[in-house]
Amino acid sequence: MIFTKQEETALIIVTALAKHPEKRVSLSDLSLRHALPLPFLKKIARLLKSNNIIFSKEGVGGGYQLSLSPDAISVFSVLSAVGGKTLDDGSFGGTSRVCPLEPECIPQKIRSLITANLISYLSAVTIDQFLKKGRTV
Repeated sequence: MIFTKQEETALIIVTALAKHPEKRVSLSDLSLRHALPLPFLKKIARLLKSNNIIFSKEGVGGGYQLSLSPDAISVFSVLSAVGGKTLDDGSFGGTSRVCPLEPECIPQKIRSLITANLISYLSAVTIDQFLKKGRTV
């Protein structure tokens, strides 16, 4: 599976916030630390915020924090927030192709099975699993 730049950046933002749950993190700090353009980070943060994964506070002491505990945020929810991919629209993992042999198209059936399993796995894996040392996902 190949992540888009938006999906990678969303995972960077969410895991960075999960590492510091007690404090707000500024996008400027993330921009410097990860060499990512600030306007791009703001765009991704807006998408995550509109999907209730993060929230922000403006002004002195402001920044971003997770809206939920890291163990309540699945990798799939983060990817869906920025990629617009959903469980039921058939776009996740490139499964939106039309097979000329429908409905008996074996490649389509294989893609659908792989995609369903991938979505199930990514929905079960949470952000905190990446942060816990010694734990495999």
